Amino acid sequence: MNTTTALAHLDLANPNDAREVFRTALGSSRASKDALALISANPSAALVALQRGDGALGLTPKGSADVLEVAIGDLDASDARSLMNDHLTPERQMELVLGRGDLPAISAAVVDMQVILRAITDEIAGHLRSEAIELEPLPRVAVGDEEGNLIERDEDDDDDDEDSDGEEDSGFPVGYGYAMLLTLQTWAHKLKERSDFETFLEEEIGSHAIRDWLLVAIWNDAGNPLAAEDIPPGDFDELEIDPQWGQQRLSELLSGGRMPRFDAEDVAEARREHAARHKVVEEAKKVVDLTQQERDEAAKVADDLDL
Repeated sequence: MNTTTALAHLDLANPNDAREVFRTALGSSRASKDALALISANPSAALVALQRGDGALGLTPKGSADVLEVAIGDLDASDARSLMNDHLTPERQMELVLGRGDLPAISAAVVDMQVILRAITDEIAGHLRSEAIELEPLPRVAVGDEEGNLIERDEDDDDDDEDSDGEEDSGFPVGYGYAMLLTLQTWAHKLKERSDFETFLEEEIGSHAIRDWLLVAIWNDAGNPLAAEDIPPGDFDELEIDPQWGQQRLSELLSGGRMPRFDAEDVAEARREHAARHKVVEEAKKVVDLTQQERDEAAKVADDLDL
């Protein structure tokens, strides 16, 4: 029996069949295109099967997330969102969105923003570290006097940065490390094309909105300049933040005299952990990164199977 005939008898509503189809789709055999066509032609059944969980399907979180990408890849955003809400619980949607790691994801573009925000919160909770941020007094504030000159910061000004208990108050909670900034930057890049991107930017983590945390990331990545105006506008544009507004807001944050800073060791460790958590084997074939020719071939297989 050839592969096409064998796949034609498989039913995604059957757990064992779904497991076989999904694993075949993620493989490198010639049958993988047939399996991809079967998933794409039956998105509802594929999502019902995905709800059973990675273990039941014998897939990794990344594998299940890739199957979801194939299932909703040919649907418009509203249909994909409705289908996900109909067949996947919010918890399962969150798992599948996280499964794509740093890779672009159709699911992240269409899933409800509340699911995204919960996924981000869970991811950040996974790498919070105590005393992750070193708060250092800035030698000068990053705003000028009436003539535009930078104002020197006197040591006596440090008294204003203490709360009633004599402890330093940076305005940013201690415990949020550089790894969190990497996570927020990754999500910002994945979500910036969404129409509700502002909702993401306005979500608060600790005592500050994500937009402020992204400004902290931009400032740290730029080498902690004394003046926000020294940061190129393109650094703000990359995260869909208006450069003029970003420089003004960053100046406000810097004018308090203290900002979260990260030493080289903390940054290097955070980048290593981030890379390990979101590692993608570049040599492996990505089933959702098919060429147009391969997609056309898969569509032809679907027609031949009369799906």
